[in-house]
Amino acid sequence: MLSKDHFITSIYPTGAATGTFKDLEKFAQALLARKTLFDRPETWNTLYTVSSTYPDTDIIRNAHGFWANEYGTTVLGHGGNTAGATSRIMLDLKHGIGYVVMTNQGAEQNYNFQMPELVFGPRKTASKETQEQFSPGYYRTLRNFNQGPLAIFKMIPVSADYLQEPSDDQRLPNNFWTIYQSQGKTRIAVAVADYEKVSDFDFFKDYVVLGLAGLGIIYALGLLLISPLLGAYRLIFHKKQDQPDRTWKVWNLLTAVGILAVPINLFLLFMSATSGDFSEIAQWRYMLFAALGLLLTVSALLPLFRKFREKLSKGRLFLTAVTSLSALAVAANILYWSLYQWWVL
Repeated sequence: MLSKDHFITSIYPTGAATGTFKDLEKFAQALLARKTLFDRPETWNTLYTVSSTYPDTDIIRNAHGFWANEYGTTVLGHGGNTAGATSRIMLDLKHGIGYVVMTNQGAEQNYNFQMPELVFGPRKTASKETQEQFSPGYYRTLRNFNQGPLAIFKMIPVSADYLQEPSDDQRLPNNFWTIYQSQGKTRIAVAVADYEKVSDFDFFKDYVVLGLAGLGIIYALGLLLISPLLGAYRLIFHKKQDQPDRTWKVWNLLTAVGILAVPINLFLLFMSATSGDFSEIAQWRYMLFAALGLLLTVSALLPLFRKFREKLSKGRLFLTAVTSLSALAVAANILYWSLYQWWVL
């Protein structure tokens, strides 16, 4: 029996099939024997037929949920990876041999990937011709949120990895893979994921956009911290200074508050993603982003009106420009990362 606090990973259904090593062994034996589990023999025939091939080839990639692994023979199976644990089931249907393993180590390699070679033969990787087609560059996994309001999750921990050669990646050296073209872009197909090559411009663009928002957020935080401190300093030491227009002061502070509301909402979004309660896809979170983006855009454009700018010193005009640019930078990130698209969830 599972305890009430068992680990579940957000919107990926890990923990849905939980049991002991003996359970996994019995399951593998039943899959090989083809006598139980299903009443109709044709179900077995369909289950192990090809449902997906590597792009532009007739090489099996998946058979109705079973990933194909190329050793000395084609082996069907599936891995189970959770925090601090790795498991694997592998079936050689041709020779009637099964292999199951459970380890209490995350991303374990020896028992899950190297030892099966003693049973099924050497593990195959890409052909020499395919490897010659490989070109260095930034590659981004497509097994992620790469578009829509959750696209910003791809920046955690990194947007893409630079691969000088296939051996720089964790999966490619020990797995079969192919290279193909899709929508004018180079992609690498490996058993459980696809990688897409991204240009240097696209790679750094993500960080530049985030960096501009970061500068705006730092400015807004500094403004809210320094403003009351300066007020207290002038009050204590009786420093006189021309008082700014009240409208300008309220606008400046409220815009800073609006800017900071965006990273706060984003932080709460990331925190909810670790809770496993699906609240990271609650529409109200993205409605709030949409509202903040609209308000920040309007606020940034207010200084364009003449009456708003009159009677401001050069110093305050400079602060006005920086506040507006900071608001626009944060609003642009809401637009760039599609954080406003609550309706697609």
